[in-house]
Amino acid sequence: MKLVLIHPPAKTVVEKKDIPDYQHIGLGYLASYLENAGIEVKVIDAKLERLSLEKVVEMTLIERPDVIGITAMTHEINQASETAIDIKKHVKAALFVVGGVHVTALPIETLSTYNVFDFGVIGEGELTLYELVEALSQRKRDFSNIDGIVYRNGSSIMVNKERSWIQDLDSLPFPAWHHFPKATVYRINTARGCPFPCVFCMRASGKTQRIRSPENVVSEMEYVIKERKPEEFKFSDETFTLNKNHVNKICDLLIEKNLHKE
Repeated sequence: MKLVLIHPPAKTVVEKKDIPDYQHIGLGYLASYLENAGIEVKVIDAKLERLSLEKVVEMTLIERPDVIGITAMTHEINQASETAIDIKKHVKAALFVVGGVHVTALPIETLSTYNVFDFGVIGEGELTLYELVEALSQRKRDFSNIDGIVYRNGSSIMVNKERSWIQDLDSLPFPAWHHFPKATVYRINTARGCPFPCVFCMRASGKTQRIRSPENVVSEMEYVIKERKPEEFKFSDETFTLNKNHVNKICDLLIEKNLHKE
């Protein structure tokens, strides 16, 4: 099995997020998890690389993938569908998986509205996408035992039970930044999930905060400094300052290792 993971290009540039100076961290985690499991992966971060839809299609065709995964928030879902449709014209045998916040919020509606997608990954994608790819590689037809997916079964759309959140975030490999071009900014997640029920937020990473150890966070920063030489780190947690002791420990370790001087 060979996968191509795509962050689709923006149709029009409206805000800074349409032309980011950092990589897509979700695809970074997916790529590292799958690669560590022995699955061949190619990442195309169209927004970071300022790629046109035509270029994304061209790069995908070169890889001859079996599975194409496309991530999309709600404002990206139409373009994600257009990207998949254009690729499917040339790679008819490939299967298309959509992941991200939109399908997590609206799993049935997403597959009902966008016929090009064969599967959707709901919530955290690392374990779910791995199990789905393994099932596909074994040519299985029954996907009912894979938690956290929505899929087509004939004319029906099936939604499996929710997958439990990953509790030991230190067990995840660091994002596979070697699959991306170098950037000036590198995002770091020190935790996932948020306990606060704000009306404007769906809390896509869960309703409780799950934290990485300070040692694991700082080890990642050391690695990125050595290998990628960033100008800036951006902590992109929903709740970075929720646990002050956790933040203080991270800062203490940064000072202890002289990383604050880098």
